Amino acid sequence: RLVLFLGAGVGTPAGLPSWGRLLGGLAADAGITDRDAFEKLDYLDRATVIANRLTPPETLGAVVARALTRERHALGHALLAALPVSESVTTNYDQLFELAAHTVLGPGRLAVLGPGRRTDRARWLLKMHGCVSRPEEIVLTRRDYLRYDEDRGALIGIVQALLLTRHVLFVGFSLDDPNFHRIADAVRRAVRSDGSRRDPFGTLLSIEPRELTRELWHDALEWVELGTAGGDRLAAARRVEIFLDCVAAHAPRADHLFDDVFADLLDPDEARVAALAKDLRAAVHRMRRRGGDVPSPAVPIIERMLRDLGATPVEPDD
Repeated sequence: RLVLFLGAGVGTPAGLPSWGRLLGGLAADAGITDRDAFEKLDYLDRATVIANRLTPPETLGAVVARALTRERHALGHALLAALPVSESVTTNYDQLFELAAHTVLGPGRLAVLGPGRRTDRARWLLKMHGCVSRPEEIVLTRRDYLRYDEDRGALIGIVQALLLTRHVLFVGFSLDDPNFHRIADAVRRAVRSDGSRRDPFGTLLSIEPRELTRELWHDALEWVELGTAGGDRLAAARRVEIFLDCVAAHAPRADHLFDDVFADLLDPDEARVAALAKDLRAAVHRMRRRGGDVPSPAVPIIERMLRDLGATPVEPDD
């Protein structure tokens, strides 16, 4: 039932800037010199001013994409990608989680959802505010946010459904995104219309105490504090990684059945199960290679089971 919700803090260990630093750097590039007046603006209005100052054909999406493109992901991205979670959401524009998923899960195992994109794959990432690979879709200015419901209502529906039916783990998320506030408010009203208390729809990992914010969300989120007031933020960020590693260690999974590294560690019964699973994968692959219609409706069901067991989608030998 777990869903991941990734915020900008996940990318900090990989060298990505915070929102304030990102907009500050873009403001300098756009020639904005009155920094005091600029920093008094809301983040969305800062982005709007920067967009207005850019010289065509340069766009805000393009400069944001250049600023947030990296070739290496952080440890946290890999730990999150390693969790046996099918559904993930992010407000981030970067592709570091996708890069980690490519490394941890293999190529093509994670689909990306966004405007004009859908998937029937078992594992997917919804990018609420666009991606550096499609700069024209990036949501950042006041105008973008005001028109979000009209332009991306279907994406809002997905997030609302996840909050209603799953338990969401928020990592690196500050809870100050206006779109998420609207989505969460709709969910709160839907499940608490009779005035009774319901279970929280998620858990938030925090690297510092935020008592007032915690108070605002006390009826919707469990709160896990992994840092102390005035404490070492790097040490707290490290505790987040340790926490995620612990979650992964306790998560039920069977990826080792298809990994030869663990072959000598299996007991006789588990080794037999692994051999049968590999035979089943080979049989399904032969059925697929015959072409035409799938010979049995059981095939896609078996393939989903094999993916859950850690099998690669294609069996090389007949």
